[in-house]
Amino acid sequence: DQVERWRQRLREALGPNGRLLADVLPEIERLVGPQEPMPELPAAETQSRLHATLQRFVAAIAQKEHPVVLFLDDLQWVDAASLKLLEQLVTYTEAAHLLLLGAYRDNEVGPAHPLQLSLTEVKKRGAVVSDIVLAPLSAAHVGALVAEAVHAGAEQAAPLASLVYEKTGGNPFFVLQFLLALHQEGLIALDAEAGAWRWDLAAIRDKGFTDNVVELMAGKLLRLSVPTQDALKLAACLGNRLDLDTLAVVANRPAAELCEALEEAVREGLILSQGATYRFLHDRVQQAAYSLIPEGQLAEVHLGIGRLLLKARRAEAGEDALFDVVGHLNHGAALIRSQAERDELAALNLRAGRKAKAAAAFQAAAALFAAGLALLAADRWETQYELSYNLTFERAHAAYATGSFDDLEQLFSAYMWHLVDF
Repeated sequence: DQVERWRQRLREALGPNGRLLADVLPEIERLVGPQEPMPELPAAETQSRLHATLQRFVAAIAQKEHPVVLFLDDLQWVDAASLKLLEQLVTYTEAAHLLLLGAYRDNEVGPAHPLQLSLTEVKKRGAVVSDIVLAPLSAAHVGALVAEAVHAGAEQAAPLASLVYEKTGGNPFFVLQFLLALHQEGLIALDAEAGAWRWDLAAIRDKGFTDNVVELMAGKLLRLSVPTQDALKLAACLGNRLDLDTLAVVANRPAAELCEALEEAVREGLILSQGATYRFLHDRVQQAAYSLIPEGQLAEVHLGIGRLLLKARRAEAGEDALFDVVGHLNHGAALIRSQAERDELAALNLRAGRKAKAAAAFQAAAALFAAGLALLAADRWETQYELSYNLTFERAHAAYATGSFDDLEQLFSAYMWHLVDF
């Protein structure tokens, strides 16, 4: 009975536009049934239609008896298409029982940042926006935390607390990791006979600890075994979360062997595990693991990951990993020497770009079409006419949708020239 109620509610909300939602959320068809193809519309209308459909979908889900809270972290990295969609959701009056929580680093979001401009816009449009500023810990709070950690009075722990505050600036994650590092280095140690913790401020200063949290975490990672370091470097390339099977593919190592290597990082509190799924404790840990890959090797590493993921994707014939595969391969595209492989990647960029375009992510689509064109040979119109035709047409369409009219004019000229020539 509950399933039937949801089915009817969603069918009413989606109306004839269910195909749009099924394209980005295929599982929805298991509930509402197969959806009919949608007619093509100009770019602006396509985006409006998608946003309106998603607005009605969210409103149908977020009810008084069933409110929805959506939490999004690291909004300082939000892409333009997602930001535009969020604007539409928070200003949609029918979604009265939706609470959107967004977290971002304000030191990375200036007045001209797209997120800040978007927040200003939604306030003008009547959305209720509340700001909760999480400041760093004060010197007094760091003092209390350090005193509690070493089981000492505030006055006794004050010199150590002052040093910790000086190095960390009160960043809570940095404070905890710095204290752990001091303990691991033996610079804070338990005097068992006296039943008290001891520390040597001069030795701590002489150690020359960095005041950069990423560098501190990188140093901690370097104390792990080589197999664990290698696993974490590849894991960092895959994102904040990963599953063991995917890591086994890109590492070309047995899952059991990787599980053993990752267990060391779990014990050190650097990653968290839940079954066969792992995630980094903090994005700074992921950033530190990624920084261990020499810059000159990054393209090669991403290219290798992309090739292995593509091989696995061919075996499974799935579309879920398309953007990940293309992202890795594009990162290492400069190292691809075979024109046949470059042409294959250009075709993948075309597919990924069309998928992004279907989701009204026109800027992402434009970048993918441009990457595809850059991979083709100089004589592409003679050797890969259909692929060149499609990429040029789609890139021009994306340029129009994003208002890049100078690019549009050049692309359209090339498109018409070769169309006439053909």
